[in-house]
Amino acid sequence: MLTAVTEQDARGPRRVAYDLDQFSETKYWQVINQASVQVTDNIKLRNIISYSELRTFYGYDYDATIYPLAGQTGSIPTIAPNFFTEELQLQGALFDDAVAFSVGGYLDRQSWSDPAGIGEYTFFPIGTLIPTISGFFTQTNKSEAVFGQATVDLGKLSPALTGFSVTGGLRYTWEHSFTSQAIGGPVAVSGSVDSDYPSYTATLDYDVTSGVHVYVTARDAYKSGGVNGPVPVGSQYRTYAPERLSDIEVGLKSQFSVGDVDIRANVAAYRGIYDDIQRTTVEPVQTPSGPVLLNVTRSAAKGKIEGVELNVAVVPVRGFTLNGSYSYIDARYTDVADASAGAILNGAPFPYTPKNKFSVGGSYEAPLGGAGDLTLAVNYAYQTKVSTAQTNSSFYNFLPAYGLLNASIGLKDIGGRPVDLTLFANNITNEAKPVGVLDQYAGSSGTVGLTYTEPRMYGVRIGYRFGG
Repeated sequence: MLTAVTEQDARGPRRVAYDLDQFSETKYWQVINQASVQVTDNIKLRNIISYSELRTFYGYDYDATIYPLAGQTGSIPTIAPNFFTEELQLQGALFDDAVAFSVGGYLDRQSWSDPAGIGEYTFFPIGTLIPTISGFFTQTNKSEAVFGQATVDLGKLSPALTGFSVTGGLRYTWEHSFTSQAIGGPVAVSGSVDSDYPSYTATLDYDVTSGVHVYVTARDAYKSGGVNGPVPVGSQYRTYAPERLSDIEVGLKSQFSVGDVDIRANVAAYRGIYDDIQRTTVEPVQTPSGPVLLNVTRSAAKGKIEGVELNVAVVPVRGFTLNGSYSYIDARYTDVADASAGAILNGAPFPYTPKNKFSVGGSYEAPLGGAGDLTLAVNYAYQTKVSTAQTNSSFYNFLPAYGLLNASIGLKDIGGRPVDLTLFANNITNEAKPVGVLDQYAGSSGTVGLTYTEPRMYGVRIGYRFGG
């Protein structure tokens, strides 16, 4: 293994060795129909129905070494859902267009192709002793919802309230999820869970002037609950509840001029309260043969996410635009469910939330007569380090900060035709920083795999626009 590490260091961050041939193939198709009937001058009935199938086949060497530590391959699809959706809406306006509304129902059905699963799977140390094992998955999800939303232009009801509008919406959702898996043998482990929950949105808007708009909005949203298949029925860890995020946001959107300089500036601040956060913990589960320690997904913690966002665009002269953006996020756990959850979450950073992100750039466009329009653009984007660890027991906890510089020069509407030609350069400084991680250090393979930024790349894009 020490030789493998030395050889990998010599190859560098973007080249690895494998013990199997990697491949990827995706097949997808969809049919969708939208139909509407004008019931009256102000009322319309709208229907949207769709069906789609996705099949993804791939082979992947998770440890990225010449040893059979962890990998999967095979001829059956690993991802194979079928989707059917149906949505019926009644839309309209009332009271001389002072009230715009939409009510309706939604239905979603997801089935799973059979067979589907992980195919042939290798994991250490069994992979070094016996042939690969096979795994098969089945899952179905059913979802129904009813909803309604309305926006009231208060200024059309009373001149004293000109510029004010209020929006309110309510949705109720019912879900049923079923999963089944069989790994290394014919016996399948399965389970199902039912959940239902309301969600809402409420917004107050005010047009201060024709170019300045302020708002405050409150809303909540959910992530579905689930079932831990291997956990016996009756255990408190058999199922887990949906996550809930309730947030409030205040913001300002503006567009104005200072002398001959046009400016667009948007700013928003928000705070979200996060309940029933789903995390994986090790829990003693009572089985017919006695207590067994199992990895279970459960409602493990509460959290808070708050921050600000700023976007600015300045046009000092015609055709030339300077733009910039900045965001600050403070995300943290505020409470854990019990001692076992606290053991892996206390002190853990909140995952996938860089504290600071910003970008600056500029673009220029100028006509070149019959030759077309010249376009120039440059942009630099940067983010601070980000945690990828769900818990404090992970080995590789943070991806480092990094920034990318991109630029392009092009010609639009060449010769008066809808043809564009663009030369571009991405990652001009050839930044080589990890942006993704597969941490199996404490798992079967004992390895950590990193995905790096793409290397410096130059290229040419040619585009043709059809239609009017």
